[in-house]
Amino acid sequence: MLGILCGRFIQKFRQMADTENSSHQAEELEGFKLGDRFDFEFCISDDNQRIFAELSGDHNPVHSDPEYARLNGYEGPVVYGGLIVGKISRLIGMMAPGRSGIWTGLKIDFHRPLYLGQAALLSSEVSHISAGTRSMILKIRISSGDRLIAAGTAMTTLHSKHKQ
Repeated sequence: MLGILCGRFIQKFRQMADTENSSHQAEELEGFKLGDRFDFEFCISDDNQRIFAELSGDHNPVHSDPEYARLNGYEGPVVYGGLIVGKISRLIGMMAPGRSGIWTGLKIDFHRPLYLGQAALLSSEVSHISAGTRSMILKIRISSGDRLIAAGTAMTTLHSKHKQ
């Protein structure tokens, strides 16, 4: 019985918190608005793969050997997931929020492989802003043509304003 009561209390508490959070969600923070979009195209080269392998120590041949990749069911060498995450870092560090913020969290799901030399599009949208915590959440999608490569969310916090 106590478990049922606790479960109902927690459910009610979550509903109250969701209602409170949605009513206090800011529409704008330092020029960023809900629904703002930031997109760019990119392509990973052989050199990018080679450098990442050296830096990370990940020398799995699925990323570098076309024959090995094909024997394992891929069209060719698969781009490192870490390089795709690096493009999300570019988005956050250079565009949204750019120099005024820092990356605080990431949730990403990879759906299909991206292959070396394949053009990709990173699309993002500001889906949540909190003036109280000076933070925002970006919905992120990486696609190549009509293929969804990865999707997720990134959380960022904007620096406190300071006098110079």
